[in-house]
Amino acid sequence: MLLRKSESHSHRSMKKIIFNTEKELLSFFRKFKGKKLSELKSLLDNEIDSKISTNKGMVGQIFEGLTGRLPNSSPLPDIEELGIELKAIPFYKLKNGSLSSKERAKLKSINYKTLLDDKWENSLLRKKIDKILFNVYDHP
Repeated sequence: MLLRKSESHSHRSMKKIIFNTEKELLSFFRKFKGKKLSELKSLLDNEIDSKISTNKGMVGQIFEGLTGRLPNSSPLPDIEELGIELKAIPFYKLKNGSLSSKERAKLKSINYKTLLDDKWENSLLRKKIDKILFNVYDHP
């Protein structure tokens, strides 16, 4: 895992983490298991924290921010060096004790004007969804 100095000038300086393997990425996120969202948000660089929107997608932006990346709407995977997209999925417990997803996961918007001309092998959609790391969390 390689750390790159952040462009941020905040007092909480966060570095962009460059992951060399999928195992490194999984180990990185496992250390946050059991943490409250407020705890995770407090770890963010001030510049990243200020860019986190409070609407839908906030949790995913926090997960992305933990890696030192600013929230963005890039057509490329979030962890570009590994080709892995990050997704946050809220779950809640049903009365019978089983788990259920609170909402669906949006993977990528599709440009219907160019869809018929796209070749699957080279499409941005394929690059975006080829590998996905789902970070699941309890939704109260």
